[in-house]
Amino acid sequence: LAIVTVCVLQSMVRPFGKLLGRLIGSGAAGITAVSITLLRPQSFSVCAEDDKTQKIASDVMPVNPRGSAGSLGLAPTATWNDDWDCREGRDKSNVTRHLVLVRHGQYVEGGREDASMVLTELGRHQAELTGRRLAQYLPEGVEWKRIHQSDMIRAKETAEIIAAHLPKGVPLSKPNALLNEGYPADPVPMPRSMWKREDTWKDAPRIEAAFRALFYRATQSKAQSRRGDPGLVSGAASGSMVDAASVGVPSVSATAPATHEYELVVCHGNVIRYFICRALQMPPELWLRWAVFNCGITHICISPAGRCSIFAVGDVGHLDSVDALTYGHYHGYDMTRKSSRL
Repeated sequence: LAIVTVCVLQSMVRPFGKLLGRLIGSGAAGITAVSITLLRPQSFSVCAEDDKTQKIASDVMPVNPRGSAGSLGLAPTATWNDDWDCREGRDKSNVTRHLVLVRHGQYVEGGREDASMVLTELGRHQAELTGRRLAQYLPEGVEWKRIHQSDMIRAKETAEIIAAHLPKGVPLSKPNALLNEGYPADPVPMPRSMWKREDTWKDAPRIEAAFRALFYRATQSKAQSRRGDPGLVSGAASGSMVDAASVGVPSVSATAPATHEYELVVCHGNVIRYFICRALQMPPELWLRWAVFNCGITHICISPAGRCSIFAVGDVGHLDSVDALTYGHYHGYDMTRKSSRL
């Protein structure tokens, strides 16, 4: 098309002399360049603001040179850290671990003491519905391994109500302060409300310790590391750690069939959102972009190879109506209307 355009234009200008031909020839060259540009496959351009975003992304995520996102003008994709739980290369088991995270029910807000921030009537109803759902949640022949709970009254009440619906004998761990609500990271973008960075400085290490205690792939070795041993959580009543070597974990035969184990964690919205980011190896500053409703169910799976998958985030399908759907003291999806059932 470009060559044809040049030929037609040149044949038209020959009768008008060399000078006019040169002028029109220059224009034809410009048209040729435009034609070639239009015929060439277009690539997405990166604006100046995207350049800044891409630099931030490259600072917090290792760049994968083989990633395809770069050809689309997006930030480069990140590589997956296979040794995220410090268990890569160990004897792999056949166990797939499932962590089912439940945010507590609606509670009385505004109290200065944790003891006063108990579940509302609606919050107890939400916990009842969640207990019924979790009683039918597991595949046939699979049982809950244990129930973890934070040390805050609203989570403990929710865990007790849920536990009453599960089969007898499911261990309910001691309340664990590592799982208490807090600020896991300075969010990006920052919220409009005042944000106290000292809260993040205080809470972030604790919530990260909770993640490392709960999230790990199963291994065959009895000698578990301090990072990622179930005893770190089940024996930590006030955020304290126990010696993993004294707990021990049953070994799994290399020829044993693939099995699944499920642990229930009743805690808080900020903690759950941070866990999602960490499990997916996303920048933790993104935690505030998730929304987890009261008694929403989040399901994270960890394969024997250490791959993490999200099966559900804040699932509230078990709640019986929109009236039972709350985000703190807000009703349903309307963040401007407070619940009438407080």
